[in-house]
Formats: sequence, C-alpha cells, structure tokens
Amino acid sequence: MVKNVVNTDNLVNILVNTDDFTEQARIHFHNDWTDFLRVYSEYLHKKRLNEDTIYEYLRLAQKFLKPLPSKITYKDTDLLKKRIAEFLNISNANTHRNSLACLRHLFRLLGLEDLIKTEKFRQIIPTFSIRTPSLEEIQIFYEALDDSKIKLYYHLATVSAIRPEHLLKLTKGLFDRRNNMINTFQKEYSQKNFYFSYYSDELKPSLEAYLDTLPTADTPLFNIGKRWLLKKFKKAKDKTGILITPKTLRKFATNWFRRHGMIPEDVDAITGHTPKSIVARHYLDCSRIKEEYDRATKDLKLIESKKEQDDWKEKAQKELGKTEEQIAQQWKDALKPFEASEPRHKTPLF
Repeated sequence: MVKNVVNTDNLVNILVNTDDFTEQARIHFHNDWTDFLRVYSEYLHKKRLNEDTIYEYLRLAQKFLKPLPSKITYKDTDLLKKRIAEFLNISNANTHRNSLACLRHLFRLLGLEDLIKTEKFRQIIPTFSIRTPSLEEIQIFYEALDDSKIKLYYHLATVSAIRPEHLLKLTKGLFDRRNNMINTFQKEYSQKNFYFSYYSDELKPSLEAYLDTLPTADTPLFNIGKRWLLKKFKKAKDKTGILITPKTLRKFATNWFRRHGMIPEDVDAITGHTPKSIVARHYLDCSRIKEEYDRATKDLKLIESKKEQDDWKEKAQKELGKTEEQIAQQWKDALKPFEASEPRHKTPLF
C-alpha cells in the first residue's frame, strides 16, 4: 500500500547520475513503493520536468505499481511485461501517451528499457474547434470580469495568443515597450516553446502603466494562481452565459490572426510552434511580422474604458513615487500567500 506521507516538492536531490538512480531504484523496487517513488520523483526532477508533469507521472506510476505481487523484483520481467500490457490497454490516445511516457521514464530508471521499447505512441487526432467566440462575445465577457488584473490578463491573452501557462510566468523584463513586444527568444519556455508575441496599441497604455507598478525585471506580471483565475472566469460565465476559458482566448486570437491576413508561418512563430519551412525557421523578420500583426489587430478592440486606463496610470504614478525599499516590501508582503512550501492545489502522492 502506498503511504500518503511525503511531499514531493520538498525532496532533496542527492543522487548524481543515472547509474546512481538505477541502483537506488532497484534496491527499493518492492511492494511498499514509498521509497521507490521517492527515487523516481528525484529522477524526474533531475530531468527538469515541470511540477505538474512530475505529479502526473507519479500518480500514473503509483497506479501501475499498486496491483503488482508482494514479492516482485525488477528481475521478474515476465510479470512486468504482463502488467505493462494491462496498463496500456487504453482507448484514449492522450491518456495512452501520458501513461507510456510515464513508463518509459520508469523503466529507463530501472535500466529495463527493452521491456517498453516495442510500445509506440498512438497518433493523436487534432482537436478542431467547432466554433470560437465572436468578437462581440469576447467584449461582453471582458466587461463581466470584476477584477482589473484579471481583465489585464484577459486582454493580453486575447491579443497575444500566448499559452495560458506561459502568461502566468511572464515577468516585467520580457516586455519591449518600443516594439509592443513580449520577447523571450528562448527555444524552450517550460515544456513548450514560446519565442515572442506582441500586444496591441489599445492595450499599451494600461499594460505599460501596470508594468510601472512592478519593482524589478524579475517580478511576475501576474502573481495569481490558476485556480483563482478559473474561478473569476466561471463567475463571468455565470453572469453572461458565455463559455470562455483562458485556452479559448488563445484559439480566438490564432483564428483572428489568420482571418485577418497573417500567413501561417507568422502565426506559428507568435503562438510558439516551430515553423515547418527552412525559410520560416531561420529567416523570419520580426519587424515584418510586427507590421502584419498591427494590420491584423487593427479592429481587435475590447472597448477598454478610458477610466480603466486612467486608474492604471494613477496607480503607476503613486508607485513611482515610492522608494525601492517600499516597493520591494510591498511585493514581498503580496507574495507571502504564494510562498508556502505545501502545494496549494495538490496533495502528496506517497
């Protein structure tokens, strides 16, 4: 029985290389899986997977291991092969992919890659949206949001097509005000790509006034949690009857760009997908993409009120009048609820 006692966020990485991990994993591969799962967690952390992925793989590993006989060892390959076949007997292609990815890591850890090498990922059918919201629906939903920071998030998501998880990781230093650009030029941003995107002239006054309230380049743009964000979206849905999620905004923006003249290679670059052609991968001109973006978003307006813009400017002006010490202390106080060592939205797996 797996014990629910260890917090995976507090594990200490004490092992150095794969051989060390394999030796430890084989020692602890027995019916009380607590120690084995601890080693597996440390191994995944060393692989630099993000916390959500690690949590999911630990959950799947626990599910895989639980039915195994009490006296099994890593040498019982016939039993393990049988369990692999049972575990991967899944109709949903996405679930199968996650489960197989988990097992590939697990058996690589044990030095038993041959047991899993014949299993292949299934093709995932693309998810097509039957319909994205209209601009009018986007505007109505925007007005129904009751929090100014959430409205800023919503507006930025609508005009940038940035992934929801990446929006929550943006920092002040990534913004290029001269070019209305969010600029990382990183090949990897979390587990998925994010290179650069832009924000509209309509959003510019409010967004840049808000940026002036942030003390340092490393300060998060939105110190909010995913749960709280979704709660605010649900509240607006209940008020308007329109179903819009953070992911919906990315789909809306992507389709808007295409409908208003941007070529697929430019949209791929903005949305963090690697363009297929060599020319697009190596010779894209960001200044040209910016011109195309400006043309495409000319009519993409959320009817942001003058009062909201003035409120942000007034707040920014007050913040600019503070000393660096005052601003630093203010943000330290604001971030205290988010610094708890315990995960706020998940329970330990073992």
